[in-house]
Amino acid sequence: MSFEHPLYLCMLLLAPLDLALALRREAKRRPSLLALLPPLRRKDLMRRRLVVTRLSAIAGALFIIAASISLAGPAWGTRSELVQREGLEIAIVLDVSRSMLAEDMTPAAPGASASRLAAALSFARLALTSAPGATFSLVAVKGEGVLLVPMSDDLDALNSGLDWAGPGLMTKSGTDIGSGIETALGSFSPLADRGKVILLLSDGGDLAGNARAAALDARQQGARLFIVGFGGAVPAAIPLGDGTFVEDSRGGRVLVPQNLRELKDLALASGGPYVDASDSSALSVLSQEIAKEGKGGYRLEERSRNRGALFAKLALLALILKFGSSFFLNGRRAASRFEGQAGGRPA
Repeated sequence: MSFEHPLYLCMLLLAPLDLALALRREAKRRPSLLALLPPLRRKDLMRRRLVVTRLSAIAGALFIIAASISLAGPAWGTRSELVQREGLEIAIVLDVSRSMLAEDMTPAAPGASASRLAAALSFARLALTSAPGATFSLVAVKGEGVLLVPMSDDLDALNSGLDWAGPGLMTKSGTDIGSGIETALGSFSPLADRGKVILLLSDGGDLAGNARAAALDARQQGARLFIVGFGGAVPAAIPLGDGTFVEDSRGGRVLVPQNLRELKDLALASGGPYVDASDSSALSVLSQEIAKEGKGGYRLEERSRNRGALFAKLALLALILKFGSSFFLNGRRAASRFEGQAGGRPA
């Protein structure tokens, strides 16, 4: 059993106190009542009164117990419930590995960089304005995933984070997309009624090999993985910024294509879409898909069964029993007084 508001359980301490006070009051009234009751029926009436007063005292204590538990929000068991999403959270996972420096993309403007990373940064900035009302987090991934900006609706902070994103941000080499996905999952808030999207911007050059497992984990946690692929099918060299290129052990240039197979496999595992960044309709397609995950959407969730209503009914029954006992006592007391007065009249 779990409780939504456990602080109300402190009221349970009032139950034994109320019971003790009720029994003490009755004990003090006993001598006065004995003097008022007719001698012939005194023993029988006092026995009945003792039963009723104890029942009333117990009912009062039970009312406090049941009401306290009801207010605490008890829950046990689960049920499937169709709930409406009330918002959208998007975790942007940006691949900043060296392979993203390959210049095989169409530049956003004349004279601009044609690198995959530059295109991914431009896409991320557009994504920030394509989902009104959504909150975003930013994760940079290279040899590991690093949370640059926690979940926020501050677009200035997110754009500043994008300004810092690049291969030099992290010293660990390689590409671990799986770590980036897991870091993104950790950036989501615990609000169960929000749609959750991970937007992965990458060329698919995963070297760690655990991206698929992370994608499946995201799916189990209710987060959809949307993937945007950067780079062409033709392998491209990776510039170092000083006129040279990344070379292999033999002195030849390292040529890297977009790992289309890897990215599509991740999309299939997560149940989300894959789009190519070179497609002019990529952002429009993703915006439509993301909109489905936001406000107005529905999903089936397992929720704990709240049993507060059950204890509320028990509290009501206890209250009825307590007032019924009091009414019975008052009625018996009036009758006893009438009998006493009648018995005391001269014949």
